[in-house]
Amino acid sequence: MSIDTIAADIDDQIKRLTAAREALFPSTASTAAPKKTAAKQKKKRKMSPELKAKMSKLMKARWAALRKAKKAATKKTKKGPSKVAGA
Repeated sequence: MSIDTIAADIDDQIKRLTAAREALFPSTASTAAPKKTAAKQKKKRKMSPELKAKMSKLMKARWAALRKAKKAATKKTKKGPSKVAGA
């Protein structure tokens, strides 16, 4: 059997099965393409200028607090000149 005859047999079987399905379910249109639903896009949220200003102020305060905490932590870990006893 050649590949062409196998492909022709498969096509014939598909036609017979499609006809049988159409006979069983006449309301279903097998030739019609299935309906594609539009993909819902996420709605982008927009920040108002007032909210942007508020967020900016809060973030700047947070960053300042972090810098202050980091500065205080480094101050505690720094040691002055060590005094050796008997030197």
